[in-house]
Parts: sequence; C-alpha cells; structure tokens
Amino acid sequence: MSSTHIPPILPDGQKFDGTNWHSWSRWILTTAKICSVEKYLTGVIPKPTEPSPVVVAATPTTPATTIAPDAPEPTLWYSDNPLLDEWTVRDAWAIGLILYNCANPVGLGMAADGDAAKAWKSL
Repeated sequence: MSSTHIPPILPDGQKFDGTNWHSWSRWILTTAKICSVEKYLTGVIPKPTEPSPVVVAATPTTPATTIAPDAPEPTLWYSDNPLLDEWTVRDAWAIGLILYNCANPVGLGMAADGDAAKAWKSL
C-alpha cells in the first residue's frame, strides 16, 4: 500500500468508458490483487459481523450482567478475516479503485450504494 492510501488512478484516456472493458478490467483486477483487495471485488471476503456481548445469567445472589467481548487484535491488510472496521476501510478502498478509474461511473451504471463486489458486478 502506498503511504497516501489512495488507489492508483489511470490517465483519463485509459479509464473505463464502456468500450475498453477487457484491458481496463484486467488492470483493475491486477492492481486489486497487488494491493490485496481483489477478494473484496469478487465478494470472497464478506462483511463481518460485530462480536456479540456475552450475557452472564443471573443467580439467586447476583444479577445478570453483560460482558463486552475482548477487543480483537488488528489484522494485516491482506487478511482474509478482517475486523468489521478494517473491512469497511478496505472495501471502500476497493470501491475507490473502481470509481476513480471510470470515466463516468453513474453513466456506466456503477452501483455505488453497496460494497465493492456489488460495484464490480454492476459494471
């Protein structure tokens, strides 16, 4: 990953315009693979759920209590099991990779209202 955390952007003449799918999609998939977000585009890494709190049942002498789960350790960028907040950032990066490299995302029908896999499939 670059220090700026911004997806690479193609020159305007190489951005997806509806006629260059083959070369553009190969570039996007190769770049996504190099940057460890290809599995977000293909939907292999689904959005994780938040860990649920543990409820300890009441006893005759103590009330029921809720214990928050231990904070999990952060994962590496290329992890197949990211935490929810990590997944959100990585998926947004993958969406940016597509969005910034389309000449007219709205005109091309890119679905920007979901995850990266939905955006990718919409093209």
